Amino acid sequence: MSRYKPPLQWPPIRRRSATLRTFDVIRRFSRRWVRPVVIILCLTGVGRFLFLHREEFKATSAVYTPQISEILLPINPLWSRPKFAPNGSEWPKESNYIAGYPRLNVFGEATIVADNSGGKNDLFGKLIDLDQKTVTAVRVFYLKAKSTMELQSIKPGHYDIRYMNLDTGRIRQTNQVEVTLKSTSAGDEYMGWTIGLYEVVYGNNYHRDISEREF
Repeated sequence: MSRYKPPLQWPPIRRRSATLRTFDVIRRFSRRWVRPVVIILCLTGVGRFLFLHREEFKATSAVYTPQISEILLPINPLWSRPKFAPNGSEWPKESNYIAGYPRLNVFGEATIVADNSGGKNDLFGKLIDLDQKTVTAVRVFYLKAKSTMELQSIKPGHYDIRYMNLDTGRIRQTNQVEVTLKSTSAGDEYMGWTIGLYEVVYGNNYHRDISEREF
């Protein structure tokens, strides 16, 4: 008499070892949780670094250090020094007003000194009255290198000096200054200015470059 034999399972069922089952559990867990945990740890580390170094970042953003490239710009190779002033007058032999330009604002007693004592190039300069509706050049002058010039009889008001370097063609504008009049028991007192038309590295007076139209 024959005994019943169940059909064989195909493919045969294979039981995984305990080690492989443990590995599968770990892999499923890592896919779900490890990546978010790593991201959180990275963000926490970056935040901690920024917090601990916050004072250094503040100091870096608050301190401005002038660069030499801002002051020592390359010379325009196409520039050639003009032989005459724009109105056709000859350049004075020494620092002086240029012939043919009007002298305005002459009813004051203040003096503004245009100082090019530290400059290496001759300058073509204009003293600009900023209080008029249309800014006006009230003095036009030629200032040699290593020299100064007194612009006298200036009335109270707000002024700046705009100047062209005759050897490079670079045009710049100084900071604004105010000429004031103060009445005292000793009489009227005018406050004038000495305006440096040259810059030094790490200096406090920053002159901005302007176009020929603004000049």
